[in-house]
Amino acid sequence: MEGTPEVPETVDPLVTALLERPADPAQLLQLAQRHLDHRAWDAAEAVLWRAFAVVPQHLLVLSHLSATYTGRGDGETAVALARSALAVARPDVDGQVGSPTVLILHVAGEQPFRPGAGGVATIPSSTNLYAFVDRSKFRVVRAYAETLYAHPAAWESVGRVDVVLSLAVDAAIHGWQLPMVQSLIDRLGVPVVNPPDRMSGLDRVSNYQRLSDIEGLEYPRVALLPKAALTAARLEAEGFVWPVILRNSMDHFGGDAVLAANEADVAAFRDRLPTPEAFAIQYVDNRIERPGSDPVWRRFRVAFFDGRPVPVNLHFDTGWNVHGRRRDRLMPPGSPAFEQERAFIEDWRRFVGPVAEAALLEISRRTPADYLGIDFTVMSDGRALIFEVNPAMALLTEHAGTAPHIGTSIARYRDELTRLLLRRIENGEGTRG
Repeated sequence: MEGTPEVPETVDPLVTALLERPADPAQLLQLAQRHLDHRAWDAAEAVLWRAFAVVPQHLLVLSHLSATYTGRGDGETAVALARSALAVARPDVDGQVGSPTVLILHVAGEQPFRPGAGGVATIPSSTNLYAFVDRSKFRVVRAYAETLYAHPAAWESVGRVDVVLSLAVDAAIHGWQLPMVQSLIDRLGVPVVNPPDRMSGLDRVSNYQRLSDIEGLEYPRVALLPKAALTAARLEAEGFVWPVILRNSMDHFGGDAVLAANEADVAAFRDRLPTPEAFAIQYVDNRIERPGSDPVWRRFRVAFFDGRPVPVNLHFDTGWNVHGRRRDRLMPPGSPAFEQERAFIEDWRRFVGPVAEAALLEISRRTPADYLGIDFTVMSDGRALIFEVNPAMALLTEHAGTAPHIGTSIARYRDELTRLLLRRIENGEGTRG
């Protein structure tokens, strides 16, 4: 790789000792992961460039170098290293040999590798649907679209494919790559779950335009605005009223979203916005008042597989941006909130009521996605207030140990995905009609 920087000096005695011995890439990588886990970017970089000198075309070395530069805030170098890593990657194959083969097609886009648990480098995926493909029923091949597109030789380890599970599903993040991913799938000529050519019309603005007239919905206004045009005057001209949710257009998880109440809030968000565009979303007050306690907010999630609903979870939070971060405090086992989630998962239709149920089913009917998730809450008048509609929803499994009903959702997810994949193989369909 051209332009390789010199190995930085380090005072870490373990690194110094390793650099003085013949290089063992596996040992160097293990040590680098320890440094990444402790956010010691310079020490990790020193070890990894030493490993690079021995094995320059090594996926794990390049991916962890990318994660190191991500940690240091050098996004441009991190993305370049991620591209180099994907160029030498090879598909992973596991599951039941002799069973139908599912090609799980990941997409990196412009995302670099990031340091994860234990310093392991990962590229975050907006959905974890791939984790629910039953390895006892399918032969599973996982690959990045970038790898297969750039290196035809990588196809040799893929072998026969019966169905593709495409993870190019986030229109904001993957939009410009959707034609490339579709071309790979067209080459295979096999059925696909969530075809990329259907995903470009499922962005936030298009969803609002397509779905906001459904009876029984409160669908807040949404607009995609250039960073330079993100001002209080522009928001008011677009028809927004204060407060307004502002969020990074490339951040699927929305952890940095803000609730802006005035020009100062808008300016502060604009000044730290790392992307050229941002979503503005009308905030609709949906807090639940509790006599003698602070208010809470709640968020339901329901997934649809070929239009078949699966309740996922019900989170409560002490702020408007509900992500379940306070489950341990607000939803301990046996609490009223915990029991509400259990009741929701056991019978979501009864829990949300007929008005919201009918509206959600209509959203699924109008949305050309094989797999779809909807985040919402139920207003006092029974209507569903929509937070998000997209095919990139995740089912997080870390709460299953303390909430057995989450285990029920996990089992339903796996079963419905199995049925969906087998239906596509049997019928040879690219998407549901």
